[in-house]
Parts: sequence; C-alpha cells; structure tokens
Amino acid sequence: MFDPSAHTAFYDPSTNMIIWSNGKKWVRKDFVPFRGRWRDPQGHLISIEENGMVTFIEPKELGNYAAVVCGFYKIGINYTNYTYTAKLIDKNMLRWDNGIVWKRVDKPESCLVM
Repeated sequence: MFDPSAHTAFYDPSTNMIIWSNGKKWVRKDFVPFRGRWRDPQGHLISIEENGMVTFIEPKELGNYAAVVCGFYKIGINYTNYTYTAKLIDKNMLRWDNGIVWKRVDKPESCLVM
C-alpha cells in the first residue's frame, strides 16, 4: 500500500524518469525515447514512430515491423520467429542483442511529453 507520508518522488527530465525515495525508478513505457531516424552499419535508414512502427526507409523492401516496449528503454521486434531486442544506450545509440548498433541521424527529442 502506498503511504504518501513515507515516500517521496521527483521527476528527472533528463532521463524522463520518476525517482522514488526508496531508490525505485519509473520510466514511461512508450516509444518516445526511440522515435526518430536511425542508421544501421550497412547504411540502411530506419524510422521509429511514436506508435512503435519500425520502417526501413532505405531500402524500402526491408519492410515495416511493429515493435513492443519490453523493458527499461528496451524494445523488441519479431522477425522470422525470433524476437530481437534492443536497448537504448544513450539518446543516440540503439544496441541490438545480435550486436548490431543503430545510430540516430536526427536530433533526439529534447522535451518528452508525459
């Protein structure tokens, strides 16, 4: 049970987290931190939308994928019966579990909407 006299929290806009006095951290489970354009090591241009749609812009034939938020700054994409997951390392790097790193090619959101 939540006791407001025993727990306090503050919002940290630099991380988009609520940090509680007991050390717990809450983060919004949405795609805002991932939203933008990314480039993989092969030079492919990829867009991640606020609704979680991941679209290969160049080359288009690589398709569209619906991502899911699956953890703390972590998303997953199902491809050929395997779910690949990626962790947002900082605002400009997305590291996939297969070792691939996508780099942001646009400016990250400076103000995230709550």
